[in-house]
Amino acid sequence: MLEETAFFTNPWDYLQQPAHPGQGISAAYRTLLSAIDQGWQVESITHKASGLRMDAGYYLFVLRCGELDLSRYFMVPAAPEVETFIHNNGYPVK
Repeated sequence: MLEETAFFTNPWDYLQQPAHPGQGISAAYRTLLSAIDQGWQVESITHKASGLRMDAGYYLFVLRCGELDLSRYFMVPAAPEVETFIHNNGYPVK
């Protein structure tokens, strides 16, 4: 029983649980939004091109939780909704 409750003590581990189904939004993007809702802050974003011709690449987010003194790298596939989110929040992209 103690192990079950200890599993949820780290907020990052909680975010890694399977995302709830949604239409048209990738699981990685939903997890990113959940992290931000739970207090993680975007420190930087880098756009990485894919080696595949038809792939739009991905965004590498550096997220920080000051409360826990933790930083995490998080990859989200490039998609119109992700680009709109970045633009609407004024995040610079490297």
